[in-house]
Amino acid sequence: MQKEKTEQNGFTLIESVIVLSIIGVLAGASMISFRGSHNSANLKEAQASILNALEIARSAAVTGVGNGNHVVNIVGNKISSFEEGVSENPLETMLPSGITINPADPSVIFYRLTGETDSTTTITILNTAGASSTIVITKDGIIIPQ
Repeated sequence: MQKEKTEQNGFTLIESVIVLSIIGVLAGASMISFRGSHNSANLKEAQASILNALEIARSAAVTGVGNGNHVVNIVGNKISSFEEGVSENPLETMLPSGITINPADPSVIFYRLTGETDSTTTITILNTAGASSTIVITKDGIIIPQ
């Protein structure tokens, strides 16, 4: 009796392992890329939130909204904007997670009608990947994102 050769279809174990290894490497590379873009998006979102609060406060000060100066405080991951001496209903915004502000807990006061500040203030925004963004508020009240 002679055995007939039958044709076998499918992949060998080695071929399957190689394909799965390649898929794993590609998935790992895409996760690293995704994490980097997520960190970058958080940094841009934080800068936009801080700029928005600063611009609203300066605008309110220059146009004489209320009777006092307008303040922007950043404490932890919360931005608060309010009229000095008026504690009810501050405008509050939360910063995205993984964001650090330097100096810690900065405060900017825009003087009523002029929009000026006491001194030039630099706020540095850092994300977990070490990337940073800077906002400078000049003594004249000019807000410069960098």
